[in-house]
Amino acid sequence: MATLEDFLPDVLPHCPGAPIPVAERQLLHAIRDFCARSSYWRADQLFTTVTDEVAAGEYQVAPPAGAYLASVLIPIEHAGEPLFLRTPEWLAENYSTQWRTATGAPAYFTMTTPTRVRLVPYPTVAVTNDLRVTQILQPALSSPTLDDVLLDYVEAIGQGAAARLKMMPDQQWTNEQVGVALGALFEEAIEEAKSMAIAKWQDRRHQRKRKTMGYYF
Repeated sequence: MATLEDFLPDVLPHCPGAPIPVAERQLLHAIRDFCARSSYWRADQLFTTVTDEVAAGEYQVAPPAGAYLASVLIPIEHAGEPLFLRTPEWLAENYSTQWRTATGAPAYFTMTTPTRVRLVPYPTVAVTNDLRVTQILQPALSSPTLDDVLLDYVEAIGQGAAARLKMMPDQQWTNEQVGVALGALFEEAIEEAKSMAIAKWQDRRHQRKRKTMGYYF
């Protein structure tokens, strides 16, 4: 796993005199922002339908220790097929007013809490690893965990943290003009990482699909 110290060499040269605890805090904020907006740090969680339920049709999404669930990637997958998010109001109006008790092959999912997904309708037969939920992760504010994948953008994340430091008022390292320029580079990296994350996810999904169909060896 990466650490905040791995990113500091790309932060501190921009902000001479910045105390390390202050730099680390702004670095953590920059990493969290990068992760939430780019969806670059992802982790799959597999569930055995029925067996892993925490309530009828509901499954608890559990991020790794030291990580925070920024969001769930849409769509999730059941039996290799995509399920798209729908609100309870949409389900009641467009699917069934009895959607909470409907059983069968899932067609949609909804979120009953920020970390709990519910299949609609929900299956009643257990199938091992039949449900795949991709987590979009960011480091927790306390005792954070940083995945090595974030080192792909170590320089850009360092620039994002330095931009935050540069925008602080009345510090010896304050320079709003430089902060704006560094922030623009950070924004460009977020857009690039977002595109890369989408491409990698699509490639992995196509590989799983080919393997399931017997075309992948």
